[in-house]
Amino acid sequence: CDSTVSLDLTINNSLSSTVTVTACDSFNWDGMTYDSTGMYTNLYTDVNGCDSTVTLDLIINNSSSSTVIVRSCDSYDWDGMTYDSTGMYTNIYSNSHGCDSTHTLNLTINNSDTTTISVISCESYLWDGVTFDSSGVYSFIYLNSQGCDSLCYLDLTVINTIVEIIPTNNNLIVNPISGGSPFSYIWNTGEVTEQITTFNNGEYWVIVTDINGCVSDTFFYDVTWIPSSLNNLNINRLNVYPNPSNGNFFIKFKSIVNQNILIKITNIIGEEVYREFKEQFIGQYTKQISLDNYGKGFYLLEINTSAGILNKKLILQ
Repeated sequence: CDSTVSLDLTINNSLSSTVTVTACDSFNWDGMTYDSTGMYTNLYTDVNGCDSTVTLDLIINNSSSSTVIVRSCDSYDWDGMTYDSTGMYTNIYSNSHGCDSTHTLNLTINNSDTTTISVISCESYLWDGVTFDSSGVYSFIYLNSQGCDSLCYLDLTVINTIVEIIPTNNNLIVNPISGGSPFSYIWNTGEVTEQITTFNNGEYWVIVTDINGCVSDTFFYDVTWIPSSLNNLNINRLNVYPNPSNGNFFIKFKSIVNQNILIKITNIIGEEVYREFKEQFIGQYTKQISLDNYGKGFYLLEINTSAGILNKKLILQ
């Protein structure tokens, strides 16, 4: 007999899908890490128990990195920041794919330097091809061994040794106007003292050297006041003996007219060690003068009259 069977059929379809992903460097999908662009497929079971195929359309864009090596003097400006120390510095940007772009600055800072030299020079000083003739502070910029500025200051003192000669009685005294003391002296007479005594008319000159070794120009002085003979002073037969002496000097002369006469003896620095005044004196003068209480050396005998001054050097041994 007939047997009727009915089929109540439900058809469920399998599923498939594609996922498009753009990632930087790598992408983690379903427990797997992908670091290359490509198509990747995973098979699952859907709620109906059918296959569910999922395709990953993956685009991998890589991050980028770069290192720049820089040597700079004192400081370096990078991306709005100023760096003044040697080191490695990193900034992170986004490249054209939207991925990290790491820039590293390998920075070496070399320093500029400053030095000062102090110089004392006579009249002028030559520095770096330039002649300076006045005192002051001058600067030049060079490059040091690291290629950075080296600022050098010259603290310069220029000395011009200038002197004058001042006549006092029969003495010529040097007066240094500029230069550093102590000074040394050389006269055309061979003497090396600040003061000399002139016994003859004529031209005298002196050269002065200061403590820095700066030498003056030769300074000249013309002496015209020394009498040409004893007769000009109304004195004759002047005799001083013994000369040199161990202490006692005999002084003899004759005044041939009535006149005031000043007799004095000074040491080499102008200090008076003996003085005698004869008022309206005429005739023979004889005197023994002792210099035992004074040191050895040169002394100056001066016989002053209204007509002039007569000098004679005494040597005490």
